[in-house]
Amino acid sequence: MELNAQRHFRCANILAEAGEHQNAIAHLILSTEELIKTFGALLAAKKTG
Repeated sequence: MELNAQRHFRCANILAEAGEHQNAIAHLILSTEELIKTFGALLAAKKTG
């Protein structure tokens, strides 16, 4: 999951540099969602482990 977040963040940077700001923002949102999912999974694993 964390890898997906990093991938979306890199895509956002590339898109922003190309002037595709609306698509860059979309990828930043996706990146944030992936980070939240990763954090939730880590908390759940810690709670059960």
